[in-house]
Amino acid sequence: MSGVSAGSRSGTRQTHLTGAVRVAPMHSNTALDTREGRSMALNREQKRLLQRQGELDADGQPIRQRRQPPAQRQREERTKPAQFAREVRSELRKVAWPTRSDTINYAIVVILTLVVMTTFVAALDWVFSTFVLKLFET
Repeated sequence: MSGVSAGSRSGTRQTHLTGAVRVAPMHSNTALDTREGRSMALNREQKRLLQRQGELDADGQPIRQRRQPPAQRQREERTKPAQFAREVRSELRKVAWPTRSDTINYAIVVILTLVVMTTFVAALDWVFSTFVLKLFET
């Protein structure tokens, strides 16, 4: 038998769990005026979060207005191909390119890794194929 009942006079919430009763205090609510003029109930946790975010002052009153939705932006001009090429070139100048020796070293590491992993997979393939052939021979 589980259920929740709220005490009307005592300001507490009672939770019944298989005969045991746990009494939890009700959270005090504050109201926040929204953009439309309606109020929204906030518990302590929500109020503290909004205060940390700068939405509420110490008294729980809103301190700044919500942002208005952005107006329709005018369509931006397209970048011409020559301008695009200049921008790409200027960005590529900012790249920290590896030296020739770094590139050679990286290529050697990649090739060695490729050879080692290919050898490993081939060896596993040979071992398992030998095992399966011997298993079905008998």
